[in-house]
Amino acid sequence: VYWAWAALFWNLVCAAVLIVAVVEGSADWKLMLTLVGLNVVGALIAAYAGLRVWRALRFGTSKLELAETPGVVGGRLTGVVRIPARVAPAEGFQATLACQRTSRDSEGDATLVKNLWEGERRIVETLRGDSRGRTAVPIAFTIPSTAPPTDATADLPVRWRLRVTAKLPGPDYRAEFDAPVFLTEDSQDGVVADETPLSDYETELTLADSLREQGIVLEQSTGGDQWRLTAAPFRRAWVGLSVMLAALAASCVTGVLLNETLKLMGFWGVILSATFVFFATFTLISLGLWLTSLEMFLSSSKLHIVGGRWTTRSGWYGIRRTHAFTAGQIKSITLKKRMSSSDARGSRSWKDVHIKLHGGESVCLACYLSNPRTADRLRNELRRLAGLDQATRSRKDGESQEWDKLMDLPTDD
Repeated sequence: VYWAWAALFWNLVCAAVLIVAVVEGSADWKLMLTLVGLNVVGALIAAYAGLRVWRALRFGTSKLELAETPGVVGGRLTGVVRIPARVAPAEGFQATLACQRTSRDSEGDATLVKNLWEGERRIVETLRGDSRGRTAVPIAFTIPSTAPPTDATADLPVRWRLRVTAKLPGPDYRAEFDAPVFLTEDSQDGVVADETPLSDYETELTLADSLREQGIVLEQSTGGDQWRLTAAPFRRAWVGLSVMLAALAASCVTGVLLNETLKLMGFWGVILSATFVFFATFTLISLGLWLTSLEMFLSSSKLHIVGGRWTTRSGWYGIRRTHAFTAGQIKSITLKKRMSSSDARGSRSWKDVHIKLHGGESVCLACYLSNPRTADRLRNELRRLAGLDQATRSRKDGESQEWDKLMDLPTDD
């Protein structure tokens, strides 16, 4: 509702200013360009608001009912998510429980949300016997003993968030809840969390399932002698579009300011003054954003393994390079950090999976993996196929250390 009102107010104001400027004939090209840009932003806000309203009307307000309150560190968190609508996704529901720590600035505003621990479950069956037209999704997580409890009063607050999603025609289902998790008399030492299904309602989240969430298709032959990995272009189109809008905004602001400054100071006045550093910096930032958006749109890769023969094609779509080598030529398979982002769901490090050959050449197999667990699982599976030793620094389920820190360092050097 708030987004809908914000979109309505934004678009009414922008449209009114644009109409007045055109009628009075007082608008030059810079003002017109700015107003058009603001109206485009307003249209995007309206589209996002419409999606949220559609989702709310379709699914209503979901509620989380815990079997026992609170969830237990070194124990379990179990309950039911009740949806006041009938939801039957073909691929089931995906539930994610995350322990998040929030860093705040001196004014108390949230600045960074970091995931300290995260677990995922794939629920393929809902509870029976619920009221007609409603859906009850069973939730069960094992919480490791090393995970921190909920602490809203600490200097760096810790909270637990449960997110349940499902892919559907039209707007996808999505709901988030705060989940209380504390140390209690039922807490036990030595409890670790793995991906084994905890109930008959779940199925194991396979590597192929995890990669599909990243827009990557994994195909394996029945005998396991052939293995194909395909990361198509435009799988990060929404992220690329966001970066492109930022690049467009930065370019427009830089261009308008440079035009006005040239009128006041002249070409050599700009070159010989400190403003040159300002414009050069913002120009480089704009170029970097444009290149990043193109990378998001066009980066793609294919990997085909037949026996011990590996063939890869990676790079921008249309200008990809092909590499062919044997498993014996592979020196290491590592994860490299591509970029970082942070939102209300926590911080994310986008990873690339790279192969390093004994000749020194490096080949990217999969780019922009936003889920660290999926990146780690893919890296380890490729190491197994290459006949390399398992990673010595793979995260153990249940560790409360920040996983990003664990995987930012080289793994084989």
